[in-house]
Amino acid sequence: MSGFIDLQLNYLMETRWVRPTPLSVQKGKVGGRDVDIVQTTVHEYPKGPDRVAFALDRKTHLPLQVIYYAVVRGEEYSGGLRLSDYAEVNGIQMPGKVGRLKTSYQINVEYDESVFEQPPSFSAGIEAWKKK
Repeated sequence: MSGFIDLQLNYLMETRWVRPTPLSVQKGKVGGRDVDIVQTTVHEYPKGPDRVAFALDRKTHLPLQVIYYAVVRGEEYSGGLRLSDYAEVNGIQMPGKVGRLKTSYQINVEYDESVFEQPPSFSAGIEAWKKK
């Protein structure tokens, strides 16, 4: 379940199901750019509250990095996932790169409602959910 929550935080930061609670803000830099680092706690993690920070560009307010924290044997570790190459998708700025992976998006797409009644076969291919 925490992998699904991580995906929501990486792409959407906040949803109806996952709501980070802001704790503090500090100034910093990511890739030479000035950022505000918003420290949060996420109560929806199955293992209990977890800290996650968002590095927001000071000019555009777009997230440039999501920083995850973990405590292992009493030591706190952190690691960040970089977000870059932003492009507008249906009026929303979305990162074209998440970490090292290039990605693309479709928002509010039309789909074939029958996929909920009879799932398509594997042989129908990856586009089988789309409206004909």
